Amino acid sequence: KGEIKKGKEEPGIVSPFKRVFLKGEKSRDKKAHEKVTERRPLHTVVLSLPERVEPDRLLSDYIEKEVKYLGQLTSIPGYLNPSSRTEILHFIDNAKRAHQLPGHLTQEHDAVLSLSAYNVKLAWRDGEDIILRVPIHDIAAVSYVRDDAAHLVVLKTAQDPGISPSQSLCAESSRGLSAGSLSESAVGPVEACCLVILAAESKVAAEELCCLLGQVFQVVYTESTIDFLDRAIFDGASTPTHHLSLHSAASLSPWMWVLRHPTARPSVRVS
Repeated sequence: KGEIKKGKEEPGIVSPFKRVFLKGEKSRDKKAHEKVTERRPLHTVVLSLPERVEPDRLLSDYIEKEVKYLGQLTSIPGYLNPSSRTEILHFIDNAKRAHQLPGHLTQEHDAVLSLSAYNVKLAWRDGEDIILRVPIHDIAAVSYVRDDAAHLVVLKTAQDPGISPSQSLCAESSRGLSAGSLSESAVGPVEACCLVILAAESKVAAEELCCLLGQVFQVVYTESTIDFLDRAIFDGASTPTHHLSLHSAASLSPWMWVLRHPTARPSVRVS
Protein backbone atom coordinates (compact mmCIF):
# COMPACT_ATOMS: atom_id res chain seq x y z
CA LYS A 1 0.00 0.00 0.00
CA GLY A 2 2.87 2.26 0.83
CA GLU A 3 4.34 1.73 -2.61
CA ILE A 4 1.01 2.41 -4.22
CA LYS A 5 0.61 5.59 -2.21
CA LYS A 6 4.12 6.63 -3.14
CA GLY A 7 3.36 5.97 -6.76
CA LYS A 8 0.34 8.19 -6.57
CA GLU A 9 2.30 10.97 -4.96
CA GLU A 10 5.21 10.91 -7.43
CA PRO A 11 3.46 13.01 -10.07
CA GLY A 12 2.88 15.66 -7.40
CA ILE A 13 6.64 16.20 -7.07
CA VAL A 14 7.20 17.22 -10.69
CA SER A 15 3.76 18.53 -11.59
CA PRO A 16 4.36 22.21 -10.64
CA PHE A 17 7.15 22.46 -13.22
CA LYS A 18 5.20 20.39 -15.72
CA ARG A 19 2.11 22.51 -15.29
CA VAL A 20 4.04 25.74 -15.96
CA PHE A 21 5.62 24.25 -19.07
CA LEU A 22 2.40 22.75 -20.42
CA LYS A 23 0.47 25.90 -19.59
CA GLY A 24 2.90 27.93 -21.66
CA GLU A 25 2.72 25.45 -24.54
CA LYS A 26 -1.07 25.35 -24.46
CA SER A 27 -1.21 29.14 -24.33
CA ARG A 28 0.98 29.44 -27.40
CA ASP A 29 -1.03 26.79 -29.24
CA LYS A 30 -4.25 28.58 -28.34
CA LYS A 31 -2.90 31.90 -29.60
CA ALA A 32 -1.70 30.29 -32.83
CA HIS A 33 -5.11 28.65 -33.27
CA GLU A 34 -6.91 31.93 -32.61
CA LYS A 35 -4.60 33.68 -35.06
CA VAL A 36 -5.78 31.34 -37.80
CA THR A 37 -9.46 31.16 -36.83
CA GLU A 38 -9.77 34.94 -36.41
CA ARG A 39 -8.90 35.70 -40.01
CA ARG A 40 -11.15 38.46 -41.28
CA PRO A 41 -13.57 37.84 -44.16
CA LEU A 42 -12.22 39.02 -47.51
CA HIS A 43 -13.60 41.98 -49.48
CA THR A 44 -14.37 39.84 -52.50
CA VAL A 45 -16.84 38.70 -55.15
CA VAL A 46 -17.63 35.22 -56.43
CA LEU A 47 -17.69 34.89 -60.21
CA SER A 48 -19.27 32.19 -62.33
CA LEU A 49 -17.32 32.39 -65.56
CA PRO A 50 -17.84 34.07 -67.96
CA GLU A 51 -19.54 36.48 -65.54
CA ARG A 52 -17.83 39.83 -65.26
CA VAL A 53 -17.35 42.45 -62.54
CA GLU A 54 -18.77 45.93 -62.95
CA PRO A 55 -15.94 48.22 -64.20
CA ASP A 56 -16.82 50.82 -61.57
CA ARG A 57 -15.97 48.35 -58.84
CA LEU A 58 -12.45 47.94 -60.21
CA LEU A 59 -12.05 51.71 -60.68
CA SER A 60 -13.42 52.91 -57.34
CA ASP A 61 -13.11 49.82 -55.14
CA TYR A 62 -11.01 46.66 -54.85
CA ILE A 63 -11.42 42.88 -54.78
CA GLU A 64 -9.53 40.44 -52.56
CA LYS A 65 -8.70 36.82 -53.30
CA GLU A 66 -6.87 34.30 -51.13
CA VAL A 67 -3.76 32.77 -52.69
CA LYS A 68 -0.52 31.21 -51.63
CA TYR A 69 2.62 33.23 -52.25
CA LEU A 70 5.65 31.21 -53.34
CA GLY A 71 8.05 34.06 -54.11
CA GLN A 72 9.57 36.07 -56.95
CA LEU A 73 12.12 35.36 -59.60
CA THR A 74 14.06 38.41 -60.73
CA SER A 75 16.45 39.01 -63.62
CA ILE A 76 14.42 36.73 -65.90
CA PRO A 77 14.96 37.41 -69.64
CA GLY A 78 12.29 39.79 -70.87
CA TYR A 79 11.68 37.69 -73.96
CA LEU A 80 10.23 34.87 -71.83
CA ASN A 81 7.11 33.60 -73.57
CA PRO A 82 4.28 33.85 -70.98
CA SER A 83 2.21 31.30 -72.90
CA SER A 84 4.97 28.68 -72.75
CA ARG A 85 4.33 26.27 -69.89
CA THR A 86 7.73 24.68 -70.46
CA GLU A 87 9.66 27.95 -70.16
CA ILE A 88 7.85 29.06 -67.02
CA LEU A 89 8.23 25.70 -65.26
CA HIS A 90 11.92 25.63 -66.24
CA PHE A 91 12.61 28.70 -64.10
CA ILE A 92 10.32 27.58 -61.29
CA ASP A 93 11.93 24.10 -61.13
CA ASN A 94 15.43 25.59 -61.08
CA ALA A 95 14.45 27.93 -58.24
CA LYS A 96 12.99 25.05 -56.22
CA ARG A 97 16.15 22.99 -56.69
CA ALA A 98 18.14 25.98 -55.42
CA HIS A 99 15.74 26.23 -52.44
CA GLN A 100 14.70 29.71 -53.54
CA LEU A 101 11.06 28.70 -53.87
CA PRO A 102 9.24 26.40 -51.44
CA GLY A 103 8.67 22.83 -52.53
CA HIS A 104 5.84 22.30 -50.06
CA LEU A 105 3.16 24.88 -49.31
CA THR A 106 1.69 25.42 -45.83
CA GLN A 107 -0.49 27.96 -44.04
CA GLU A 108 2.58 30.13 -43.65
CA HIS A 109 2.38 30.83 -47.39
CA ASP A 110 -1.25 32.04 -47.23
CA ALA A 111 -1.63 35.53 -48.65
CA VAL A 112 -4.31 37.98 -49.74
CA LEU A 113 -4.20 39.44 -53.24
CA SER A 114 -5.92 42.82 -53.44
CA LEU A 115 -6.82 43.84 -56.98
CA SER A 116 -7.96 47.17 -58.40
CA ALA A 117 -7.51 49.22 -61.56
CA TYR A 118 -4.41 50.79 -60.03
CA ASN A 119 -2.32 47.99 -58.60
CA VAL A 120 -2.03 44.42 -57.39
CA LYS A 121 -1.14 44.24 -53.70
CA LEU A 122 -0.04 41.12 -51.85
CA ALA A 123 -0.12 40.82 -48.07
CA TRP A 124 0.30 37.91 -45.69
CA ARG A 125 -3.01 36.41 -44.58
CA ASP A 126 -1.97 36.50 -40.92
CA GLY A 127 -0.78 39.90 -39.75
CA GLU A 128 -1.41 41.38 -43.20
CA ASP A 129 2.13 42.70 -43.60
CA ILE A 130 2.55 43.87 -47.18
CA ILE A 131 4.71 41.62 -49.32
CA LEU A 132 4.68 43.66 -52.51
CA ARG A 133 2.69 46.11 -54.58
CA VAL A 134 2.80 46.05 -58.37
CA PRO A 135 1.27 48.91 -60.41
CA ILE A 136 -0.99 47.59 -63.17
CA HIS A 137 1.10 49.31 -65.83
CA ASP A 138 4.09 47.20 -64.70
CA ILE A 139 2.31 43.90 -65.46
CA ALA A 140 3.06 42.55 -68.92
CA ALA A 141 1.16 39.24 -68.74
CA VAL A 142 -0.62 36.79 -66.47
CA SER A 143 -0.37 33.03 -66.96
CA TYR A 144 -2.15 30.06 -65.44
CA VAL A 145 0.05 26.95 -65.35
CA ARG A 146 -1.12 23.57 -64.10
CA ASP A 147 1.74 21.58 -62.58
CA ASP A 148 0.36 18.22 -61.36
CA ALA A 149 -1.83 19.15 -58.37
CA ALA A 150 -0.55 22.74 -58.22
CA HIS A 151 -2.51 25.56 -59.87
CA LEU A 152 0.02 28.33 -60.45
CA VAL A 153 -0.76 31.91 -61.44
CA VAL A 154 2.33 33.72 -62.70
CA LEU A 155 2.59 37.48 -63.13
CA LYS A 156 5.22 38.68 -65.57
CA THR A 157 6.15 42.18 -64.40
CA ALA A 158 8.76 44.85 -64.82
CA GLN A 159 12.04 44.13 -63.07
CA ASP A 160 11.72 44.95 -59.33
CA PRO A 161 8.40 46.87 -59.56
CA GLY A 162 8.58 48.34 -56.05
CA ILE A 163 9.30 44.93 -54.51
CA SER A 164 10.72 44.57 -51.03
CA PRO A 165 14.31 43.29 -51.30
CA SER A 166 13.77 40.93 -48.36
CA GLN A 167 11.03 39.14 -50.28
CA SER A 168 12.80 38.78 -53.62
CA LEU A 169 15.60 36.61 -54.84
CA CYS A 170 18.93 38.36 -55.04
CA ALA A 171 19.78 39.41 -58.57
CA GLU A 172 23.02 37.48 -58.78
CA SER A 173 21.55 34.14 -57.71
CA SER A 174 18.62 34.65 -60.07
CA ARG A 175 20.98 35.36 -62.95
CA GLY A 176 22.34 31.89 -62.41
CA LEU A 177 18.88 30.50 -63.09
CA SER A 178 18.62 32.28 -66.41
CA ALA A 179 22.24 32.19 -67.53
CA GLY A 180 21.57 29.41 -70.03
CA SER A 181 18.76 31.30 -71.70
CA LEU A 182 20.70 34.55 -71.69
CA SER A 183 23.69 32.95 -73.38
CA GLU A 184 21.48 31.78 -76.22
CA SER A 185 20.13 35.26 -76.91
CA ALA A 186 21.47 37.76 -79.36
CA VAL A 187 24.52 39.80 -78.46
CA GLY A 188 23.67 42.89 -76.46
CA PRO A 189 21.78 43.80 -73.30
CA VAL A 190 18.61 41.82 -72.63
CA GLU A 191 15.73 43.55 -70.88
CA ALA A 192 14.95 41.69 -67.68
CA CYS A 193 11.59 41.01 -66.06
CA CYS A 194 10.29 39.55 -62.83
CA LEU A 195 7.99 36.57 -62.24
CA VAL A 196 5.65 36.70 -59.24
CA ILE A 197 4.64 33.11 -58.43
CA LEU A 198 1.25 32.47 -56.80
CA ALA A 199 -0.79 29.33 -56.22
CA ALA A 200 -4.57 29.03 -56.17
CA GLU A 201 -6.52 26.31 -54.39
CA SER A 202 -8.14 24.99 -57.58
CA LYS A 203 -8.37 25.37 -61.33
CA VAL A 204 -11.61 27.35 -60.91
CA ALA A 205 -9.95 29.76 -58.46
CA ALA A 206 -6.93 30.21 -60.76
CA GLU A 207 -9.09 30.88 -63.82
CA GLU A 208 -11.25 33.28 -61.81
CA LEU A 209 -8.17 35.25 -60.77
CA CYS A 210 -6.92 35.37 -64.38
CA CYS A 211 -10.36 36.51 -65.50
CA LEU A 212 -10.35 39.35 -62.96
CA LEU A 213 -6.88 40.47 -64.03
CA GLY A 214 -7.97 40.35 -67.67
CA GLN A 215 -10.91 42.60 -66.83
CA VAL A 216 -8.58 45.02 -65.04
CA PHE A 217 -6.37 45.18 -68.15
CA GLN A 218 -9.41 45.92 -70.30
CA VAL A 219 -10.79 48.57 -67.93
CA VAL A 220 -7.46 50.39 -67.61
CA TYR A 221 -6.79 50.14 -71.35
CA THR A 222 -10.25 51.55 -72.12
CA GLU A 223 -9.95 54.34 -69.56
CA SER A 224 -6.47 55.29 -70.79
CA THR A 225 -7.64 55.32 -74.41
CA ILE A 226 -10.63 57.53 -73.58
CA ASP A 227 -8.42 59.86 -71.53
CA PHE A 228 -5.91 60.04 -74.36
CA LEU A 229 -8.54 60.83 -76.97
CA ASP A 230 -10.12 63.47 -74.72
CA ARG A 231 -6.77 65.18 -74.27
CA ALA A 232 -5.96 64.85 -77.96
CA ILE A 233 -9.21 66.55 -78.93
CA PHE A 234 -8.77 69.20 -76.24
CA ASP A 235 -5.22 69.98 -77.37
CA GLY A 236 -6.29 70.05 -81.00
CA ALA A 237 -3.68 67.47 -81.97
CA SER A 238 -3.89 66.36 -85.60
CA THR A 239 -2.70 62.79 -84.95
CA PRO A 240 -2.16 60.59 -81.88
CA THR A 241 1.55 60.41 -82.72
CA HIS A 242 1.84 64.19 -82.58
CA HIS A 243 0.04 64.26 -79.23
CA LEU A 244 2.23 61.55 -77.75
CA SER A 245 5.35 63.38 -78.82
CA LEU A 246 4.38 66.19 -76.44
CA HIS A 247 4.81 63.85 -73.45
CA SER A 248 7.93 62.21 -72.13
CA ALA A 249 8.18 58.45 -72.54
CA ALA A 250 8.57 58.08 -68.79
CA SER A 251 5.13 59.55 -68.18
CA LEU A 252 3.37 57.07 -70.45
CA SER A 253 2.10 53.76 -69.22
CA PRO A 254 2.08 50.66 -71.47
CA TRP A 255 -1.62 51.33 -71.98
CA MET A 256 -0.73 54.54 -73.84
CA TRP A 257 2.03 52.88 -75.80
CA VAL A 258 -0.52 50.37 -77.06
CA LEU A 259 -1.88 53.08 -79.33
CA ARG A 260 1.45 53.07 -81.14
CA HIS A 261 2.44 49.47 -80.44
CA PRO A 262 -0.66 47.23 -80.46
CA THR A 263 1.42 44.16 -79.53
CA ALA A 264 2.37 45.79 -76.22
CA ARG A 265 -1.05 45.20 -74.69
CA PRO A 266 -0.86 43.01 -71.55
CA SER A 267 -2.18 39.49 -71.97
CA VAL A 268 -3.68 36.63 -69.99
CA ARG A 269 -2.48 33.13 -70.85
CA VAL A 270 -3.71 29.71 -69.84
CA SER A 271 -1.13 26.96 -70.27
